[in-house]
Amino acid sequence: MALPAMVDDSNWSALPYQKNAAQLPPAVILDIDETTLTNPHFQAQLEPPFTDEKLNDWSIAHEATPVPGVVSYIREAEALAVSIFFVTNRPCMPDPDTGDPCPQKPVVIDDLLEAGMPATQE
Repeated sequence: MALPAMVDDSNWSALPYQKNAAQLPPAVILDIDETTLTNPHFQAQLEPPFTDEKLNDWSIAHEATPVPGVVSYIREAEALAVSIFFVTNRPCMPDPDTGDPCPQKPVVIDDLLEAGMPATQE
């Protein structure tokens, strides 16, 4: 609810002591797991130990679910001309057969798109 006021105040920044906020375009940086995408169904069926491969395989096989409220938040931010950036700590595991250095990246992007969020390689 505070986003419009933050965007209107060109000097506001979430970074303490930032001095050049007025010269920068507004942006929001969102983590993916459990901030934009929720995966309790994966956690419930997980047979330990957790591996990145298991999460990646599950993501390919299941439709992604957004965290409640995140899609409307992103739409509001976009309407205010705020750039959206997604970050994740999911690792890239190169595929030796294809030479793809990060085959997980399109899986994550597809998950964001499935959940109704804008996402591109950039």
